[in-house]
Amino acid sequence: MKHLFGFLFSSLLIFSGCTASMIDNPAASSPNKALEIEFMLDEEGRLLYQVTRNGTAVIAPSPISFVVKDQPNWEKGLVIGDFSEGNAAGEWETVWGEDRLIQENYGSVYTTVYEAQAPHRAINIEARVFDDGVGFRYTFEKSWGESIIIMDERTQFTLTGDHTAWWIPADFDSYEFFYNETKVSEIDVDNAQLFDLNSSTLGDKHAVNTPVTMKTGEGLYLSFHEANLTNYSGMTLRVEDDKRTLTSSLVPAADGSKATVSLPFTTPWRTIQIAESPAGLMESHLIMNLNEDNVLEDVSWIQPGKYMGIWWGHHLGKTTWAPGETGGATTEEAMRYIDFASEH
Repeated sequence: MKHLFGFLFSSLLIFSGCTASMIDNPAASSPNKALEIEFMLDEEGRLLYQVTRNGTAVIAPSPISFVVKDQPNWEKGLVIGDFSEGNAAGEWETVWGEDRLIQENYGSVYTTVYEAQAPHRAINIEARVFDDGVGFRYTFEKSWGESIIIMDERTQFTLTGDHTAWWIPADFDSYEFFYNETKVSEIDVDNAQLFDLNSSTLGDKHAVNTPVTMKTGEGLYLSFHEANLTNYSGMTLRVEDDKRTLTSSLVPAADGSKATVSLPFTTPWRTIQIAESPAGLMESHLIMNLNEDNVLEDVSWIQPGKYMGIWWGHHLGKTTWAPGETGGATTEEAMRYIDFASEH
């Protein structure tokens, strides 16, 4: 159960009504001081964030904005209000996994960003910085109303170069693709092997499912994903025309909306894992640390298991989705799989 051994948390600073012209911007650093996330405003009052490692940009200043149905865009004319910076240290025990005890040590910042003009709609932003990456999320308060329909979330990730990327196409229905290795500028669904899948579930041709992994020119490894996806649309990432910027592209409902939520509401975490090697990404516990705590009192029944299914043969082209002589979804084929699983 997470937090089994408790945590030490300290709030370092609390400021009221802060802007970049008055004092430092809200920021948080990792326990080893290598990583930092910082929030700021540009000259038009747009909210930006950046991520640095040892003082060098990993994510260049990137805008954050929202489009909400029947309301003006939350994008410009913003003010950074109260913010607090702190840190936490502790560990918790997993039910199953590679490591029994998980270290959860991070620096944090919590800030409110609101419109300078009426109706002064505010979004609270929380960020946590671990030694292996960063995560941040948004909370909508009732200054927006009792509920809202989010039409678009525009969280951007501005890269520092044309990184090498390992990616699969944005498809809300399927993850069963071969991974492609290209430059970010070359991400295009026309270059991907799609198997015999329903193309109507594919997103923008220049968008990818998460997690998407990259290697920078300096040899740093990045992985973009999300954590604690609850009551919200899943996030894909669209490559913009500049071929350096990724923008969150939420999976739409049938009517085109992205999320209908009662307020207050907190979104999933947007995560960036950062490591010096692929192994460092594999060893990262950032996603687990940002997911919600276990609420089950009895976990004794949870054990590892194996799964077999007939669908992978469809994806590999050994059988087909459609019925007929090559159809894979047959009683005979299902019985063959059941017998094999029972024997082994």
